[in-house]
Amino acid sequence: MKKYVFITNQFKTGGVESVFLNIARNTDKEILLFPVHNSKDNYLIDSLPKNVSILQNKYLIKRNIVGLFKTIFIAYKYRKKFQSNDYRVINFSDTLTTLLFSYITSPKTFFSWVHCNPYALTNAKTYRLYWYLLKKCSKIIFISESQRDLFYKMSLSKNLCKENSLVCTNFVDISHIIKLSEEDIRLKNYFFMAARIDFRSKDYITLLKGYSLLPTKIRDKYKMVIAGNGPDIGRLKKMVENMNLTDNVMLIGNQVNPYKYMKHAKLYIHSSISEGFSMAILEALMCGCTVIASDCQVGPSEILLQGKYGYLYRPRDSKMLASKIKEALHNPIYEDEAIKRAEFITEKGKKQLRSFFDD
Repeated sequence: MKKYVFITNQFKTGGVESVFLNIARNTDKEILLFPVHNSKDNYLIDSLPKNVSILQNKYLIKRNIVGLFKTIFIAYKYRKKFQSNDYRVINFSDTLTTLLFSYITSPKTFFSWVHCNPYALTNAKTYRLYWYLLKKCSKIIFISESQRDLFYKMSLSKNLCKENSLVCTNFVDISHIIKLSEEDIRLKNYFFMAARIDFRSKDYITLLKGYSLLPTKIRDKYKMVIAGNGPDIGRLKKMVENMNLTDNVMLIGNQVNPYKYMKHAKLYIHSSISEGFSMAILEALMCGCTVIASDCQVGPSEILLQGKYGYLYRPRDSKMLASKIKEALHNPIYEDEAIKRAEFITEKGKKQLRSFFDD
């Protein structure tokens, strides 16, 4: 039986890791997980299903040019093993390191998953090399139709064949979310957002400005609860202080179980600059939340079906966000409708995943 080698940048709390876990739990294929950087969260490792084995990278790779050369050296050590027909190598992170590693280990046949907004990839100085390696892929896998459409409209992709791509829509582990969402919490009357605290992709500035524009009686009734951590946590704390929102905004750090907060939230607000799909929106729908999301490229509009299953606002428009919050409080999305939308997307994604593994 063919073994599937998933090359990741790391294995810490994040959307990519959630996607991997959902994939692994919904197939009986034998999977080898290889985090290039030896950075892992133990609770995630403990939650891996039995069909997943971890390949330990015994080499310390720094995130610099020396680390890149070391990556090449390590990849060649695995090449003899992974380029056989018994393995299918998959780059599962949006990084040059993992893409290059995948190419070197299996140059004739390798696959690459794209998780982010394709334009975000051009922010790196090495983006031309990235696209060169994408042209070498046997198949490129996208996580939403709108993401794939955007990718092939880019001038960098004009020589790439769309037929050599497929969509495996992100999906959720329904039973897992339902079980965890039933846990009790003490918090009541709050809005919620769970995401990495990174101002490059998540728009916490508009979130706080929009929240601050709400009438005092709404802010006094509903706190803004933010779960997550990241490189800009210090900036976010300072913003909360400077905007005099310390009594209204709660920063609760990374949460192993964000679903119990989603389940009991009055609204789930997802404020982004850029997305590839947004697992958090889909998870919030599965918890029955009324979702408000920025209509950024790409993903939120597709998940919410252009606003049928949630509220969309223009990115960076804090006034519109405040307006949508007030509108959603008066006209929430029915819980059953939100859950049905998440179930529909999940079944679609599982079907696409089965086709990928059966190909």
